[in-house]
Amino acid sequence: MKSNNILIGIGLFILLMVLPIATCEVQTLGTFKVNEAVELKQIGAGFDNCTITSVLYPNSSEALGLVDMTKSGNQYNYTFDKTSVLGQYIVNGYCTDTTGDAVWSYDFMVTSTGESFSTSQGYLIIGQLGLVALFLVIGLTFDKAKWKLRSLFFMASLLMGVITLNSIRVISGVSSSLSSMGNIGLILGIIILIFMFLYMFIYYLIEVFSYFKSKREMKWQLNSNPV
Repeated sequence: MKSNNILIGIGLFILLMVLPIATCEVQTLGTFKVNEAVELKQIGAGFDNCTITSVLYPNSSEALGLVDMTKSGNQYNYTFDKTSVLGQYIVNGYCTDTTGDAVWSYDFMVTSTGESFSTSQGYLIIGQLGLVALFLVIGLTFDKAKWKLRSLFFMASLLMGVITLNSIRVISGVSSSLSSMGNIGLILGIIILIFMFLYMFIYYLIEVFSYFKSKREMKWQLNSNPV
């Protein structure tokens, strides 16, 4: 019985020693635009000081070493301006008080647009591409005599294409490789949309001229063949 009490006492002692060295829950600071300063923050109520031990680039190389944060009320801050690389950054640090250290860690994202990407956005883009194809196919089902309806669906397809390109722009800003691919895709998409617009514009001009020409010919025939 005595030995059990000793073991319990040792266990409680170890627990009390470990509690001050608590690890804060990993959090996400948010998403920021490339080459813009990020305000690194940590709530430090009751702490004597807070220190950043490291800030890691997306490739795990160190962007920042040991540095103290500036206290402002119950919050500690540090302005981090090395955000030229796209991707996920990891911030590690600790805060100190009379009982020990509280270790914390969180991440933040840097994208070319300052906007984040989620799986739902990927599904949304697939849906948008489907609508582009659907409007285009429906437009092609109308013959030239119904050029007004045809043009309506072509314009809807063009508008949806522009919206889709903007969504792709958001996704491509998540990482450097995707950004390069996204920029190429965006340029190609814009070129295709320009050619599509020119084709539709020329086609509509031809249809309008043909329409007024046929009207004039019908009027001329009526005038030349009076009842």
